[in-house]
Amino acid sequence: FDEALETEGVWRYLATNADGSQDLDGPALLIAAFGNEESQQVTVELRDRHLKELEAKTPEAKKLSRQLLVQMLARTILLGWKNLTMAGEDVTYSQESAIKLLNLRRFREQVIGLALDEGAYRAKVAEEDVKNS
Repeated sequence: FDEALETEGVWRYLATNADGSQDLDGPALLIAAFGNEESQQVTVELRDRHLKELEAKTPEAKKLSRQLLVQMLARTILLGWKNLTMAGEDVTYSQESAIKLLNLRRFREQVIGLALDEGAYRAKVAEEDVKNS
């Protein structure tokens, strides 16, 4: 693995052309690897700050756990995007907009799925992506 790519992220294109190739003009997310060192540190920091509430095992604790996951993803995993639109409007990247989108379950699951794809963080794969962009 390329540790720099794990933390700095890799562009992941969301659309494909008719021939199955990546649509390099389509929407793309800059995704760091799930479990990278920074994400682990932020997870521990957030968990420690809210440990008492999380241990309560209440519906509120479950909601808080999801909110903390969204915060961690916005700070350390979803690092940017380009050509992203919602309802026909361009969405400018910011951590605040990332949090709003990550609160959408399907988007959050897609980001997590991309971040768990270990093959994307191998140096050779990343070099090929750069050549194609």
